Parts: sequence; C-alpha cells; structure tokens
Amino acid sequence: MQKRIGAYHENVRAIMPFYSNLHVKIDGTQEKKAIAGSIESYLLGGSSGKGSPKRIIIAGPPASGKGTQCEMIVEKFGVVHISTGDALRAEVAKGSELGQQAKGFMESGGLVPDELIINIVKERLAEPDCQERGWLLDGFPRTGVQAEALEAAGIRPSHFILLDVPDDILVERCVGRRTDPETGKIYHLKYNPPPEDPEVQGRLVHRADDTEEAMQKRIGAYHENVRAIMPFYSNLHVKIDGTQEKKVISSKIDKYLKGKMSSVDGPKRIIIAGPPGSGKRSQAECVVDKFGVVELSMMDEIRNAISNSTALGLAAKQRMDQGLLVSDDLMVRILKERLSKPDCMQQGWLLHDFPKTFSQAIMLEEAGIQPSHFFLFDVPEDILVERCVGRRKDPVTGKMYHLKYDPPPEDPEVLDRLFQRAEDTSRSVLNRMHQFQVEVSNMKFLYRGRLHLLDGTVDKDSLSSRISDILEDVGPSAAPPSLKVVIFGPPASGKSVQSTELAKKLGLVHVCTGDLLRFHIENETQVGLKARSSLASGTLLSDDVIIPLIKERMSHLDVRQRGWILDGFPRTIRQIQALKEMELDPDFFFLLEVPDAVVLERALGKRVDSQTGKIYHTSFHPPPHHLVHRLRAQTSDSREGTLRRLQTYREVEATVVSYFSCVGRRINGQRAREEISKEIEAVLARRIPLDM
Repeated sequence: MQKRIGAYHENVRAIMPFYSNLHVKIDGTQEKKAIAGSIESYLLGGSSGKGSPKRIIIAGPPASGKGTQCEMIVEKFGVVHISTGDALRAEVAKGSELGQQAKGFMESGGLVPDELIINIVKERLAEPDCQERGWLLDGFPRTGVQAEALEAAGIRPSHFILLDVPDDILVERCVGRRTDPETGKIYHLKYNPPPEDPEVQGRLVHRADDTEEAMQKRIGAYHENVRAIMPFYSNLHVKIDGTQEKKVISSKIDKYLKGKMSSVDGPKRIIIAGPPGSGKRSQAECVVDKFGVVELSMMDEIRNAISNSTALGLAAKQRMDQGLLVSDDLMVRILKERLSKPDCMQQGWLLHDFPKTFSQAIMLEEAGIQPSHFFLFDVPEDILVERCVGRRKDPVTGKMYHLKYDPPPEDPEVLDRLFQRAEDTSRSVLNRMHQFQVEVSNMKFLYRGRLHLLDGTVDKDSLSSRISDILEDVGPSAAPPSLKVVIFGPPASGKSVQSTELAKKLGLVHVCTGDLLRFHIENETQVGLKARSSLASGTLLSDDVIIPLIKERMSHLDVRQRGWILDGFPRTIRQIQALKEMELDPDFFFLLEVPDAVVLERALGKRVDSQTGKIYHTSFHPPPHHLVHRLRAQTSDSREGTLRRLQTYREVEATVVSYFSCVGRRINGQRAREEISKEIEAVLARRIPLDM
C-alpha cells in the first residue's frame, strides 16, 4: 500500500497544474454523505471557480490597517474572520485537548509552539462555517516557519493580500494611538480623534508597544519575517498601497477577490515566450524600462550562482566541468533562490529565455514560480526565417545587425568581419521553431488563465504598447472589422502586384500561395520538394499538401486580427470547403480577366533577379542595365509551362467563380495597374457595386 500511495503522490503533483483553476479539494475523512454533499455543491457551481469559498490571508505591518480591511472583507464576502488569538482562546474555553495544551503554555507565560498553533488553526478551519463560507486569516502566518507548517498541513489560501505602508507612516500612525480601557475603542490623536469629553480623554492610555522605539523594533521584525513568508505565496499574492483611503483599498481588495485584478498593485511576474526571431528580448527591454521589473536570464543566473560560489552554483559548475548540461531541477532551484531576493520580491520579475520546454514549465509551477502574465508571440515561419537569416554579428563589438532591417555601417572593415551564426541559418531556425511549437502547445494549456497571445508581426512600438495595456489592465481599443479578400485570375494576370499594393494600403496580410511554396522550395522541406515536382510538370499541387499549408498560415494572429488578401487560393472545390471549415468566407472576390494571348506575352517576358528575387519584365518593367547579367527566366514561365498552367486554370475557373459570384466582381486585367487598383478600392469602399 505504501508503494501505491507513494506513486499516487508523485503522479498527482504532475496532474494538478492542468486543473489548478477548476479543481476542488474535498476532505475524504468525512462521512460519505458529507463528501457527497460537497461534491454535489461543487457540481452545481456552489463550491468552485467563481463560487468557491474564498481562503484569504491578509498580511501587513502593525498599523497597516489590516483590522479595518478585515471588517470590510467579512461584510462583503461573508467569510469567517479568524485571528490566532481568538482561536486559541476559543479552544481553551472549550476545554479541548489542544486548548488544555495551549492553556499550560499561556499560564506559564511561555509562547505557544508553532506546531500547536497550526493544529488549532487547522481544527478551526475544518469547522462547517469555514468550509461553507470560506475563511480570512488575519496576520497569520507571521514567520517563514509558520508558513511552511501551513503548507505541510495542506492549508493553502486562494488569495493573499499584502498591505504595504512605508515605515515612517507606520510610526506616525502608532505613536498617536490612544486606547479607552473601558470600551476597548482605539482612537488616533490626528486621524480619528476621541470625543471632546473630559471623562473619556482623562482615561485614555498610550500602550507601551505604541511608542516610537517599540514600533521600530516591531517593524524591523515584521520586515524580516515577511521576506521569509512571501516565497510561499509569490504566485498568488497582491500588494496594495496601504497609504490610500480605506475605501480605495477596499475597492482594490474587492476587485482582487472577485478575480478582476491580478497583482495590478503588486509586483508583476512575467514570462515572455516566442519562437526564435519573434522579438522577445527587445520587448523584454521595453517592459523593464517602463515597469521597473527585474530582467532575468536563466543562463546569467547560472553564471552568477557559479561566480558567487553558492551551493547550487557549485553543483552547476560540477556538471558543466563534466561536460553535462545543467539539469532542469537544478535550474529551477537556482531560479527560485534568485526570485526570493528583495529586488524580485519588491519590483517583480521578467523571464524571456525560460521555460523552453513543457517539463520545465511544470517544474516551475510545482516550485511555486507562477507568472501573473504569460505573453506568447505568434509569428509565421516565413517571417521568422527572414528575420533570422539576415542577422549578422560583429565579433569585435558583439553588436547584431540585420541586412534588411538594421543594416551595418558601410565600413569595409566592419563588413568584412561580420558573420552569420550557425543558429541563424534557415534550416536551424525551422528546426528550432518546430521544437518550440511542440513544447508551447502544452504550455498554452498550462498557462491558459494567464496567457496573452499577441501578433508578433506588428512593429516593435505597437507590440510594446499592447503589452503595456495588458500589464496596466487597459482593455484593447475596438478595432474596425477586418476585410477578407480573394484575388483570382490566370497566371501573369497581376494578382500578386494588386494584392501586394492593396495589402500595403489597407494594412491587410497578403497570403500568397506562390510565396509560401517558394519559401518551402528554397528551404528544401517535404512540401518544397513536392511543389518543385508539380511546377516542373505544370500541374496543380495536391490539395493534401496545399490545404494544410494555407490552414497553418491563416491560423496566425496577424491574419485573424488585421484581415487578409488571398492570392492563388482557392482553386478547387476542396480548397473552397477548407476556407468554409476555417470560417474564412471572403467579403470580396475579384476576378482579373486576361486573355490567353496576353497571359502568354506577359509570362514569356518575366525575369527574376537571382540575388534579390525581384521580378522584372522585358517590355513592361525593364530591369536596370547593370542587373541584366543576373536575371533568369523561370521554367514555369516558358511557353510550354505557361500553356500547361493556363489549361489547369481554365479547367477550374468556372467552378470557383460560380461559387463566389454573390461577393464577386469581374475586373478587366488588361488595363494599367493603377486603374485596376482604383476600381478594386472603389468596390471595397462600396462606391461600385458587385457585378457577378
């Protein structure tokens, strides 16, 4: 049995992160009818999720206002208010075994041991009123030892509130306090003065522990203890400014307990994830600059631990000296130790290079390292490859450049020493991206309550602004409805030219099947090899290949949020059905009509720059003379290739056009491209009607 129990505990730790936001824990030692009642209440929505009894701990230094806020929490949420002093006195009054033990310590003037206090608190929390209404622990645990003992006893809060008040204000609040010994009422000479009754004022007393000297000692002890407590509740606490008006503080606590605020006033715990080249580091810098959180890098923390000769650092060094990787368990322990430092506890933290695997994410959760925000950048693979393969590093300065987006200085000495890192080749980027996609699919589920999926294709400032809005709890501004457009026509009809210009003007995403296929051909993927064979024979690529390719591209956030122009798809009934399955019916369908003779003339004159991929035409768009030597005619643009493509197109044209006739317009594709663009834009603005 012991083996089975041990296996159960090991397995349940791995399972629970998947259900952390919806599970209910029920005491199985109760009578079976009581257990059944708890399960029934849970299934009817009375004891989980939004309806689950709240388990609250409120902490703060002396004179931080805990008592006032406790009264307001009890009034609003109906939880049972428990202080350890009250619980001790109640047990003594009942004459219980625990009460008798506590009485002995109290009568002798000794401190009641932590173990006994924990048992008394556990007994109190197991009573029906706490089980049904939830509970509020006031000022307990006070020490790290007590917090650890609570965890070991299975007493874990759903909410932890920390009232934060500067020391000088705490001292001012205390030294002005006066107590009426007859009524027990506490006044403050400045903030809550006593009545102007000589009899009342004559009997007020200044408690010995409300002097400035005594207060400084109490505050010092509090700070020492709270540093030990907070690592146990780093994943669920909120820090609230206790210098505000009590109604303002109460309003923020109210939001937090209702799930409408997650550490807005408290330190932010942020993980930024994304594939290579998605912009994690640059966005991390923006967040650090704006919010003052501590930026952490797993590799830097390992190096720091080794440099400082900590026990964990020495263990990491030993593995590295043996040529071994630092284990996940060791990395998580190093990170947990770092997060317990005052800067991370007070300022919050940001990780952008860890976790990289789902198992690492699980280990973080089990260690109590849980982010308040998990940002995931979504960037299509063709854009990622373009971002990465253009990177060049200067080995002298360590500076990174990009040949297109951030070109190096035109200094021959600098240009000569630049090099491309092995991880920036297209093959390496694709491999790393595919590994990332496998791992992140599970991470998205694990972090689903804290996940913010963002379009990583937008410019740096727009992405930074959206992240700031989320961290500041500002909702996104209402976006206009996104356009969905299909541009259809024979080869060389000008689809790509019109799509590119229109996408640029309207901020839409241009999804071109030709570009996607070229990307796979250049990177010699399985799709690329099949596409090369089809192009050589002039046949359409199989739907089994092209449909998944389009589905993957259309699943990205840039397409969903900004709208799209499809160029070269759909071409078959199956492809049309695939669009419907993705709920991507177009708003507009444009047919560029061009006679076969004109198509042939255009195709035969096309030339491609072998270095840049730019397309020219010997008649309509001639290249500069100095580039002529590197221009190439594509096999698919030969007479035979073009005629084969035309035949294939004409076979499907009528079917596709008929299907989209209700949203379609025929466009004369023989005119100047400026005239065609104006007509398409007029239709989109609904100045010209659809005519199919």
